[in-house]
Amino acid sequence: MNNLINKMRNIFYEDIAYPIYQCKYGPAFGNSIIKILKRIEEYQWLAHDEMLAMQKEKLRSLIKHAYLTVPYYHEVMKKKGLSPEDIKSANDLINFPVLTKQIIRENRRRLISANLQKGKYIETATGGSTGEPLNFIRDWNTLIWTEASNLRGRLWAGVRIGDREIDFRFIGTPSLLGTFRTKIINKNSLDALAKENELIRYMDKIRSFKPRSIVAYASNLYRIAVVCNKHQINGIEFPSIFSTGELLYDYQRAFIENQFNGKVFDYYGCNEVGSIAHECEHHHKHISEERFIIEVSDSRGNPANNSFGVMTITDLDNYAMPFIRYQNGDLAETSNDPCQCGRALKIIKSIQGRIQEFLRTSDGNYVPAIFFPCYFKDIKGIDQYQIIQPDLNDIILKIVKNSFFSVQELENVKHFIKQTIGENINITVEEHSHIPLTNSGKNRLIVSHLPMDI
Repeated sequence: MNNLINKMRNIFYEDIAYPIYQCKYGPAFGNSIIKILKRIEEYQWLAHDEMLAMQKEKLRSLIKHAYLTVPYYHEVMKKKGLSPEDIKSANDLINFPVLTKQIIRENRRRLISANLQKGKYIETATGGSTGEPLNFIRDWNTLIWTEASNLRGRLWAGVRIGDREIDFRFIGTPSLLGTFRTKIINKNSLDALAKENELIRYMDKIRSFKPRSIVAYASNLYRIAVVCNKHQINGIEFPSIFSTGELLYDYQRAFIENQFNGKVFDYYGCNEVGSIAHECEHHHKHISEERFIIEVSDSRGNPANNSFGVMTITDLDNYAMPFIRYQNGDLAETSNDPCQCGRALKIIKSIQGRIQEFLRTSDGNYVPAIFFPCYFKDIKGIDQYQIIQPDLNDIILKIVKNSFFSVQELENVKHFIKQTIGENINITVEEHSHIPLTNSGKNRLIVSHLPMDI
């Protein structure tokens, strides 16, 4: 009987629910989310040489398309004396110029393919958490591959297609059509910018919904866990917890898992290209190499000689506005070490954060954002903080105090910052009642206005 129920359940979600959901990208013909999912479920077990061979074919096709139909790429390849035949594998990309946010802003129209099919793409933008939003185009094909990759990441965490999920990344009020599309695949979207009293009210909805999983930005997951702990809201459990969008710190992971009696699975991506790497059951972030070529480079596109460098991304599926050797500003380290799970997919070993989230020391070194939350978590009198570095000589420390605040504790914080950045740094403290999240619902702890040369 159980086998029959599971079979009927799978038929509903695979043949009815997801094709309806996919209609937001256009009619569900050709490549479908479920069809791609089944393919990449097989691809993940390929030997790495076989995966690289697949990458080569997709890369050659993309480069040829970019050269023939995208004015910007045609021009830069001509200037460098490159033809499509010169880029045969990932190793040849070293000869290809990098793509930056500034280049995209200055050449947006010229980066769009002349073969762009009307109605088969979406125009979207980044959340602008690091400054000015970036506008770009993604075609249906790359969106469908993104959805399939996300579903595979869910399967790695023990979440089946159609299991109930709370999505805490939504901003504002969803449309009726949007609500229908998410509910038909058993998802419930809640406002990422909800205040504490709203979060408390959400808990009754979550308890009655009985979700298998939750997905949210890392800081928001931690905030929700803290609110539940503070108000002794018990009985809210998520066996699988998906963190994304921000750096997830070890103390946050431990607290979230303990509060919600589940396991956190962190995944990495960016709006420009979608999800890039998901944690497997052994908590290694595997790159979706069917979709991406990931390099770790310096700011000029040369291989990074140190342990980490700028994430340089080639999206093999977006033909509407190709992202070839795109540097999104994140600093990371990759590894080819084998994982116990048996998948040969390359691993992102660590992510150090955005270039704008590194502070410069007086002697020219860099301090990553990850250095500060581990200190501030033990500061009892400060609920929120943000460190801004406008120049080499100054730091602005924004704080939100609570009833445990003391002048001595603030002096200790300032001393810690001086020890970390430089004794001669000028620290200006600004007291606020609230430090708002970014427009996309993220929490920026560190903001640097200084250039960084990796």
